[in-house]
Amino acid sequence: MSPPSPMILAHRGARREAPENTLPAFQRGLELGADGFELDVRLSLDEEVIVLHDPSTRRVAASSRALRAENHTYAELKQLDLGGGAHIPTLREALELAQSHNAFVNIELKHNLKRKRKLIANVVSLLREIPNAQNFTFLSSFDPRIVFSLARALPELEVGWLVHKKQVWLRRAPAWPWVGARALHPEHAMVTPSLIQRVKLRGGKINTWTVNEAAEARRLADLGVDCIITDVPGEIVRELRP
Repeated sequence: MSPPSPMILAHRGARREAPENTLPAFQRGLELGADGFELDVRLSLDEEVIVLHDPSTRRVAASSRALRAENHTYAELKQLDLGGGAHIPTLREALELAQSHNAFVNIELKHNLKRKRKLIANVVSLLREIPNAQNFTFLSSFDPRIVFSLARALPELEVGWLVHKKQVWLRRAPAWPWVGARALHPEHAMVTPSLIQRVKLRGGKINTWTVNEAAEARRLADLGVDCIITDVPGEIVRELRP
């Protein structure tokens, strides 16, 4: 018997069809059949939890001024055009969109910022306000200290530890359950039968990224991963759910 089809999440939304990490990208990912979307959060100067991958807006708002998010208020950041009139959304806006579509959200907390504790506190506070947040959201970070803090503050939510193949020591996520992780989020090339077995035997999940080839998605699904995060949700949906 083949394993059940994994959850499919649009990586920063359908970022090849709409500006990444924006409401139009999230909406488009859902239209293409994804179960939800993955996004990245950091803080503005006035401590709003905003959806933005990089510390600066240089890459995503090329036609506008490059602003370092931590040095500007959300009102200032929201004025930037990311393409087609799309702007940087707040985490609250993204969660409201997900709720209105019964969609799932993977919230990655960035670690390359100064006020990590404040980011954690504000994300925790927001999720505590959201009814049934544990039913449609899960959290992740490359920083095991953030994973530990989130797991302690929100034990009802699934928290995953992100790892990638270029890491020297942390790529194996040593003692991942000890930091409170309930899932491992490895780069897709790292996923092997032995890794799946190691994590599943301890009751964890494997949520993998960024899977953009149909054959690789099929390999991972056959191995039994729980979630596939992709830039091309339409293609992966067609491969795994024909």
